[in-house]
Amino acid sequence: MTRIGEITSNEGETPLYACRACLQELLTIHERSVGRMDGRPRIIQIPRAPRGAVPN
Repeated sequence: MTRIGEITSNEGETPLYACRACLQELLTIHERSVGRMDGRPRIIQIPRAPRGAVPN
């Protein structure tokens, strides 16, 4: 299993894992979507809200 990210909420954080087959499928989906783009994909960093913060 490989850690691929996390889900974050006001209550805490839960790590997300993918098996080898699922990770390969995610990479294939990514490669296909990049092939449809004219340039390199943009990587957007979404800032994390501090724990306990109330969304606007």
